[in-house]
Amino acid sequence: MKKITFPVYIILSILICTFSASAQWEQVLGVSGGNVSCLADSGSNIFTGTYQRGVLVSNDNGNSWAEINNGLGTDTFILSIAIRDSNIFTGTSGHGVFRSSNGGTSWTAANNGLSGYGIVSLVINDTNIFAGTLVNGVFLSSDNGASWKEVNNGLKDSIISSLTISGSNIFAGTFGGGVFLSTDNGSSWTAVNNGITDSVIYCLTASGSNIFAGTLNGSVFLSSNNGSSWTAVDSGLPKTTGISLAASGSNIFAGTNERGVYLTTNNGSTWTAVNSGLTVYPGCLITSLAVNDSYIYAGTQSNENGVWRRSLSEVLAVENIRQSKSISIYPNPASKELRISYDGNRERVEKAVIFNVLGEMIYTQQPETGNMNKETRIDVSALPSGIYFVEVIYENDKWLGKFVKE
Repeated sequence: MKKITFPVYIILSILICTFSASAQWEQVLGVSGGNVSCLADSGSNIFTGTYQRGVLVSNDNGNSWAEINNGLGTDTFILSIAIRDSNIFTGTSGHGVFRSSNGGTSWTAANNGLSGYGIVSLVINDTNIFAGTLVNGVFLSSDNGASWKEVNNGLKDSIISSLTISGSNIFAGTFGGGVFLSTDNGSSWTAVNNGITDSVIYCLTASGSNIFAGTLNGSVFLSSNNGSSWTAVDSGLPKTTGISLAASGSNIFAGTNERGVYLTTNNGSTWTAVNSGLTVYPGCLITSLAVNDSYIYAGTQSNENGVWRRSLSEVLAVENIRQSKSISIYPNPASKELRISYDGNRERVEKAVIFNVLGEMIYTQQPETGNMNKETRIDVSALPSGIYFVEVIYENDKWLGKFVKE
């Protein structure tokens, strides 16, 4: 590369427009895995509940899978999975809860006191395990599943669709009564629906003190005050029936019906599709999402079925780049020389940063003192075809440009 106006030398690693597998979604459990109903992660161990094949586990971030159904009997219709330390709990459609203390090698029924066997949701808060059922509301076990008791005082809807925990607060989503809150481990529940316009709650997830609720009509609502009030936060999110939610820190992922996976990094103010490489077509329902330190996983119910994964660092880095305001780059596509126009009358330029399409910062350089040129020129003639991001960072702002090298 030749010098640019700042001046600096730029050394770029190029990624061709056709993304590599690490830069997009890849299917890691295929059609033979069956329709996926739920996902749970424990480090690099990923557990998948299916409608046909019971529970499958991957101990290597999804590279290989094995069925682990010893002791589950004939009920291979798995609705929910939760993990605490070495104990794995799974909820079935007709035979209640099963527990494994050996990584799923064997399972034992854990149903003493439990009724309403369609266990659609399991969550764990310290030593307490909560089970949401399709018929009889919520049950609580405080002895690792050895016994259960019904905890439905104040719960006006016994069809539980989702449970989530924020601190000591337990939230229950229902299939017609909206959201309920318990602050005393389920001893009592209070409806918390101020601002929610759809009483059918498909899913809940917590990001710190922020609670997100996905509804039947495809809307997402946010509460930052323990459910006292809710605000619709679905700008850019398609209105499609069926949403799954997962949180990774302040990053919230939403799975949709026929429209793939969306991401918000600003508590739902805006959503962006993150579907590169993901097969999205009529009937493709993202039933579940899970996130560990390395990947985001999506479980599907469709003709393609199975589990898909994508590098978490890649998708978050690219999305963070997109948050920058736009600078002018021309010509675009470029073949020889690229020109970057920016506002030289703004506050002092701190540095220029170059990213590749994965969101990896591959070059950074401060301009010469006093250099406030309004145009930067880059010789790109030696570069292979690829996509680049160039960010100009001011004292209190940053502006981004994207260009394609022919």
